[in-house]
Amino acid sequence: MIQPPNAILTNITNITQDGTEISTSTQMMKMTNHQFTGVFPEETIHAPLEPSRGISNTCHVGRISSEDAAGLIQTAYNHNSLLQPISNAKAKLIITPGLLVISSDASRGASRKTGLASILRWIEPNQEDDDDGGCDDTIQVVCRRTLAQRDVTYCEIAAIALGLKTALAYIQEQPESPSSPLWRVLIVSDCMAALDFYETKPVGMMSTVCDNSRAYRRALTRLSSKVVDISLTKVRSTHGADDGFLDHAAADFISRTTRSVANSQNREETHGKVPQLTHADLSWLAQSESPRKKETSTTKQQALQKSAQRATRCKQRIHEEFDILIP
Repeated sequence: MIQPPNAILTNITNITQDGTEISTSTQMMKMTNHQFTGVFPEETIHAPLEPSRGISNTCHVGRISSEDAAGLIQTAYNHNSLLQPISNAKAKLIITPGLLVISSDASRGASRKTGLASILRWIEPNQEDDDDGGCDDTIQVVCRRTLAQRDVTYCEIAAIALGLKTALAYIQEQPESPSSPLWRVLIVSDCMAALDFYETKPVGMMSTVCDNSRAYRRALTRLSSKVVDISLTKVRSTHGADDGFLDHAAADFISRTTRSVANSQNREETHGKVPQLTHADLSWLAQSESPRKKETSTTKQQALQKSAQRATRCKQRIHEEFDILIP
């Protein structure tokens, strides 16, 4: 069971209908020798918040490359100094958007249960350095158990919906004022079919077999009415010797644990300040769409040993940074 338990998470089924797909264009500076050199948006972002805040009601939803996604996170860590600010004409304010990274995963075991997990990383705009000279992110960890579907893709879709609905609830709970932070959203998943589902309208077999498909799409629509834009990107999962992208690795481990624990004990949120993602995390994300490196020949026993060592390292880091103990 995940420790420590905190606030109870509400059910994810009554969530919302189709959204508009408008691709976002953001020009990123490329990595050189895996070093991030910065990100420069190509044009002003149009924020979709309520008219009372004097902001345009247009939200861009679309796919971006994994490399651009890593650059987007890196830019947010540069105290947002490179992000194009948004003008709130009514309040006569310039608002710099924060970045919410939602990493989701699902795990289906031998039983008829599936574990869903989403890690929400809130990178606030204009963070101030702490005593150690760095900044911390705010983390939410949400998970639940559900019945297994015929296709694990539907479970991956549900895991993303869990993160979307949690993000919406958090934003709606915050006091509203002209100076309230705006948010850009980055959805990270290793399931291309799940990303396709949220990027395009569900058609054919997907919309008929997955009973909750419309409800899952509503989660995206409702969140899109509260944020600046929503981007979707692919992350490569790791099961070998490489540690991978921390938040997705955490979602993977937590979803496995969740499938064996009843929701009465498992439906929880964990909030806390955690260190920023590392250069290694962003490098892994940036290279997720690149051809896999050929691994040196190893025996099956050596491969299993390396995988076990990776799992131990990841669980230790999750414990140290998220204060979550995974057995």
